[in-house]
Amino acid sequence: MKNRVFIFLLVGFLVLTMAGCQSQVKQEKGSNEQARIIKKTEANKNISIIGSYRDDADGAAIAFNSDHTGRYVYADPKNSDTDDQLTWKKTGKNTYIIRLNDSDVSSALTAKLTGSTLVISGDGDWNTETF
Repeated sequence: MKNRVFIFLLVGFLVLTMAGCQSQVKQEKGSNEQARIIKKTEANKNISIIGSYRDDADGAAIAFNSDHTGRYVYADPKNSDTDDQLTWKKTGKNTYIIRLNDSDVSSALTAKLTGSTLVISGDGDWNTETF
């Protein structure tokens, strides 16, 4: 009789121990998933304009380098084609200021990056362009 009680208690202890271990594994897995979500969210906060964009409808392309320089090209049907050097800087969340080295564009341009869509706007010297 004592052996049966001892075996019953031993089996009960093992069942409770295994249940506790399984709960801990599930909790750790959830923690890892939460860490991945946090890392992904933090990566989205650091979206950068660096790269190349093109607007096939207007025949334009723009590239931003990591050293805050870049290049804007446009196949102008009326005038000679545009091929301008530029500088840029980040001014806010996904918002940038662009300065073209072009005498026809005297004021700074504003760029807004939403996902992979880049919209550049300016004053009367510049038409809004979506890349």
